[in-house]
Amino acid sequence: MQRYSHLSKTIKDLRKRKIKIALDDTGAGYASLNSISFLRPDIIKVDRSLIENINGNKLKESMLQGLIHIAREANAQIVVEGIKTAEEASVMKRNGVHMVQGFFYARPRLIPTPTAG
Repeated sequence: MQRYSHLSKTIKDLRKRKIKIALDDTGAGYASLNSISFLRPDIIKVDRSLIENINGNKLKESMLQGLIHIAREANAQIVVEGIKTAEEASVMKRNGVHMVQGFFYARPRLIPTPTAG
């Protein structure tokens, strides 16, 4: 309980500084829904495990729709990660998901950073 109190204070401090909170791997962990309720994230990132082969699985699509609904209620944005196929991308479009990432769109790349000199 003490950790939640500290976390709550930290989140309030971050929000005062206009820093957005993102919840990663939603749909993969047992506490994801409770985490959304407690953290009230600005961004909810949906885990690849929910998206993989979603085009052939109506139950997964229903779960995605539920997360989209929760995000709207929480005034959060949805980012779906791990899109690998055109079929998965089609399901995202059909459900109104506007922010996506994955190999279907672009491979990850290394961005050079300045070296300390």
